[in-house]
Amino acid sequence: MTSPLIDIHTHNKLIDSVLGIESFSIDKVSFYQKWPKSYSVGIHPWYIHEINVDQAIKQLTYIASDANLKAIGECGLDRAIARNFDNQYHAFMEQLKIAEKYDKPLIVHNVRAYSDFLGILKKEKPAVPFIFHGFNANQDILKKLIKHNVYFSVGAEIMKNNSKAQRILLHIPINRLFFETDEWIGNIEELYLFASKLRGIDINKLRDQIYYNYKSVFV
Repeated sequence: MTSPLIDIHTHNKLIDSVLGIESFSIDKVSFYQKWPKSYSVGIHPWYIHEINVDQAIKQLTYIASDANLKAIGECGLDRAIARNFDNQYHAFMEQLKIAEKYDKPLIVHNVRAYSDFLGILKKEKPAVPFIFHGFNANQDILKKLIKHNVYFSVGAEIMKNNSKAQRILLHIPINRLFFETDEWIGNIEELYLFASKLRGIDINKLRDQIYYNYKSVFV
């Protein structure tokens, strides 16, 4: 039996043939809302100035026990935007506390903040996995991160010739790998097919491994 396709992070509506996680910002989720499908919710660092963080943390805590809430995020740190970094850090650490309390992995947004995340991983030693979405770092950073409880999700950027995402895909351990559509409107199967050819892995073996990764982290 063929393993299902996994889309670990999307802002689009999932199609029925794909198993995955729809991502929402906390300000877009009703306080009492329950979703019928798997989803994630978090405080995105881009929009931290638009919300009351303390209230958002209370809201996130309230819905964290929902069985369909599979992950906290996306959340993270972004040093490339004009947002107060201390506020970003505070919001992320509060979300990490929720993730640890309710045993939920984190979908991590990171821009120019790998040193910050490495510091958090070394100091906090979180029991829940960090999943770095849209991963496109270099091998040196990859080697440092894989010493910790982390996974790496790649998207449509892997199909751009000689992109950073395509180059690093060759080195991500397959047992730490996920695929995502994020905001891309294409089919997740295209990413599987491209990655299987690039890595020289049988497509069914790749599907089996990604599904195993999914069950290890989320089920």
